[in-house]
Amino acid sequence: MKKERKWPGYDWKTAKFYDLSSKKPHHIAWEFLRRNSEYLRNYEIYKKTEIVPLIPNGNPNALDMREYFGIHSSSQITDPFQSTPPVFEDEEQIYPTIFTRKPSQRLEKNEICAYFSFDHDIDMQLKVIGNLLKDKQTKIYGDIRGREKPFDVYLRILDADQDPSKPTDQTILDTIFGDQTKELKEISRYRTQAEGFCDGGYRNIINNKIAKDI
Repeated sequence: MKKERKWPGYDWKTAKFYDLSSKKPHHIAWEFLRRNSEYLRNYEIYKKTEIVPLIPNGNPNALDMREYFGIHSSSQITDPFQSTPPVFEDEEQIYPTIFTRKPSQRLEKNEICAYFSFDHDIDMQLKVIGNLLKDKQTKIYGDIRGREKPFDVYLRILDADQDPSKPTDQTILDTIFGDQTKELKEISRYRTQAEGFCDGGYRNIINNKIAKDI
C-alpha cells in the first residue's frame, strides 16, 4: 500500500526560502493552505480517484472540496506540492469577513465585527472566527489593526515541526531568531497563530484583512 505523502516543507533553517516580500496575498494564503493536513489528505483522495471529495465525508450538507477551502469553483484542485496557488474565491464570496471598524464608528480595541453568510459552510465560518477570538483573547494576535504578521516565521515553524529530526523549541528559537532577544514561549505562541492561519485563517490573508484597518 502506497504511503500518503507528507508535507516535506522547505529547509526551515534557511530564511531565504521564506522570503514573502514580493508575494501577493493569495500566494501567502496558499502557503498556509498547502500545509493544511485536511487539504493534503483530501488532495490524495482526489488524486487517487479523480473525484472531487465532499467534506465532511458522509455528511448530507457536505461541500465540494473547493468550496470548503474557499477555492473558486472554476479552479482546478491544486497539488499542495506545487507553489502556484489555485484561484481563490472573490473577496465578496469569502466568509467570515472581519472588520476592525464599522462604516459609522470605530470599534474598541477588544472588539471586532464579523459578517457571516448562510450560503457558505457555517461550521467553517464559526471555526475561523473562533480561532481568531481565542488567539486575540490570549494576546497572540495583539492588536490586529496595527501589527504586521511575521508570516515567514509562522511557515518556518510549521515546517520545523515536520522535520524528522524533531528539533526542540529552543533549537527553533535559536535558528530563526539568532541573537534577537526572544523568550522560548514565543515559539509556542507563533505556532498557535500559524496553525490558526492554516486552519481557515488564510481566508483573511486573501482579503488583506490582517494587520490593517478596513
